[in-house]
Amino acid sequence: MSLGDYYDVLGIGRDASQEEIKKVYRTLVKKYHPDANQGDKDAEEKFKEITEAYEVLGDEEKRRKYDSLGNRFDSRDNFDIDPGRFRRGQNVRYRTNAAKNHSGFFDIFFGRFPFDVFDIFENSFWREEKYYYAQRGADLKTTLEITPEEGFSGARKKVTVSGPSGHRDIILQVPKGIRAGEKIRLRGQGDPGINGGEKGDLYLVVKFKEDGKFDIEGNDIFVTASILPWDAALGTEIAVDTMEGKLMLKIPEGIQSDTSVRIAKKGYVDRKGARGDLYVSIKIVNPEVISPQIRRLYERLRSATSD
Repeated sequence: MSLGDYYDVLGIGRDASQEEIKKVYRTLVKKYHPDANQGDKDAEEKFKEITEAYEVLGDEEKRRKYDSLGNRFDSRDNFDIDPGRFRRGQNVRYRTNAAKNHSGFFDIFFGRFPFDVFDIFENSFWREEKYYYAQRGADLKTTLEITPEEGFSGARKKVTVSGPSGHRDIILQVPKGIRAGEKIRLRGQGDPGINGGEKGDLYLVVKFKEDGKFDIEGNDIFVTASILPWDAALGTEIAVDTMEGKLMLKIPEGIQSDTSVRIAKKGYVDRKGARGDLYVSIKIVNPEVISPQIRRLYERLRSATSD
């Protein structure tokens, strides 16, 4: 069996978390399992590749060793090594071939090979590269959940980052006008580099908390306001939520349900300073409790409108 980069086999980035790797593996192994693809040799081969890739990347120690290899080999198979060149008393030539369930690459670096490849290359380029070749640390990605108000005004937040190097807390200032789905890049806050290499970066993907108060489309904000029937008929003033707190809104008499009232320049603001509008959708509702007095008034109202 010959295969390429383990990350490509699973279809993930090199910054994928262990949990993401496990999730992707479970999906792929179910899809290509021999029991579900009887007689399909391509699926069987794909299943072996997926299993081997996960055996390495799913183990944090093996994954670190694999990442330290960098892009040193164009092929992951058919390595030809003469241990006699490196150890006294060994003149046996060992050639790796495609194993039944693992590639030759796996056999050498992670299988039950008769010697430690990382040790025998003491006088070769590998020993030099292993200790002196600087490699950049992996980038990390996580979700930053904030309220729309925090995105509107900017806020100081704490985020916990998990990676191969452990857990740590980072305090950051959320930029004013950040939008859901946008990324915040924190340079040098990713995984440490290898052999003095620079640290990777941390990417925070912004997500707005869904509390049902605001719907944001572009820079416009949409909210719903409930009013009682007599207020809709006679007109009133109500308090509505905005990004900057409560705002008193005058409701004209005779307003109908599902009518929208636009308040200019009270919507969301983007990072360039452009601000949208606030749209208040009116919803006419009955009182939750109808007292005898209210019932009598409703009956009189029905009688008056039926004449």
